[in-house]
Amino acid sequence: MAKSSKKTGTYPSDTYTVRGVIFGTENVVDVSVGIFTNDIMQIGRPGRERVTYGDENCMIVPTLVDTQVNGAFGVDLQADDLCVEDVWEIAAYLAASGVSNWFPTLTTAPLDAMASRCAVIAEAAKEMPPPLGAAIAGIHLEGPFISPEDGARGAHPLEHVRPPNVKEMEMLLRAGGGLVRCVTLAPGLPKVKSLIRLLVKQGIVVSLGHHNATAKEITEAVDEGASLCTHLGNGLPAMIHRHNNPLWPQLADPDLGISVIGDLHHLPVEMLDVLVRAKGWEKTLLVSDCTRLAGMPTGEYTMMGQTVEKLRGGKVVLKGTDLLAGSSTPLFEAVQRLGAYSLLPPMVLQGMASMSPVVFFNIDYPGWPLEYGKKANFILQRVEGVGYTARDLIQVVMFNGGMHTPSRYWKVSRHFPRGCRKETLERHQFMSKVYSARQSPH
Repeated sequence: MAKSSKKTGTYPSDTYTVRGVIFGTENVVDVSVGIFTNDIMQIGRPGRERVTYGDENCMIVPTLVDTQVNGAFGVDLQADDLCVEDVWEIAAYLAASGVSNWFPTLTTAPLDAMASRCAVIAEAAKEMPPPLGAAIAGIHLEGPFISPEDGARGAHPLEHVRPPNVKEMEMLLRAGGGLVRCVTLAPGLPKVKSLIRLLVKQGIVVSLGHHNATAKEITEAVDEGASLCTHLGNGLPAMIHRHNNPLWPQLADPDLGISVIGDLHHLPVEMLDVLVRAKGWEKTLLVSDCTRLAGMPTGEYTMMGQTVEKLRGGKVVLKGTDLLAGSSTPLFEAVQRLGAYSLLPPMVLQGMASMSPVVFFNIDYPGWPLEYGKKANFILQRVEGVGYTARDLIQVVMFNGGMHTPSRYWKVSRHFPRGCRKETLERHQFMSKVYSARQSPH
């Protein structure tokens, strides 16, 4: 059971009180959180105080960390007119769906466009006060140094795929202002080893993805410092040799971690279970890979200059094909779906979506379990609901000095992208004042 404490002069009006079962236990507790400090003031058995959120049918779980987000809720990080407010709006939506830290992810595009988007994200991260939304823990560059082969390239536009180039990589890193934390590239390409060495020297994780490399080429990349595989099982040709293919050497190498997409469209649940059992949950990062279609209705859309379709059930494909074009399933929903269909224990699924990426990327995260005196960092969700989405299940999310509820962000119709822009900006102005006041000495 989480560490409890006696009350220390804090009045009920100064706190929120949430009630639920702490994840991994059978203990129903009341957790009191300071309204102005976000500190955990008390953890103990249910008492007589008024409960702000939750009941015995709720669960208190760690917040999530998503290291692959291409867009969400109608806002596209790949847009030519991307601005700081777009990034903040995604951060606010992600917070309401249980994500406390995320990597904005840029896919293959013209080099100057990728550099411009890196700069916008870096500015957004610098100017956003923590309470506004999910913290930007880094930038993930998924391209442009990937395989040009059909299938392995996935939905990335061929005309913008580039051969490895150190100077071009350095330009992107400068544009990101030191925020680039992960780069997905293809092993086996000419001069890719020099690129890997450059990134590893700067402490940036090199992840292998969108390739059809041989076992030898994969081993050589690992020897140079590559340490992760991007959405293993995807970004591959539709037809591969049953033995001599990129899957087995990446799965077999003990020095490689993996990320997997948990929407159950990119991987069948049985394959996902096998990948996790082979690598171990500590070296498996669950990601959403969600695009701007997360939270949007079914229909046709344009992404990366191509027409895609969001089908019933959330699958996103290039129009007229079965070729996947990212996901529309937020990470919280992916965890819930896997909980219903996977044979993996709930602790494993939750760990892959929180502690695994935290440890792998050394992300600043308050930790778990809850303890008196620490900052609140949890999701309060119903154990059972009518669906798998944040809107169905989440009562409240608390982290980084902020409190987030799905109802605040889903009240505007999903048919109107950027529908909450005005509210997000107003909330940013208010939170800036709150955060500044908290940092001032009393």
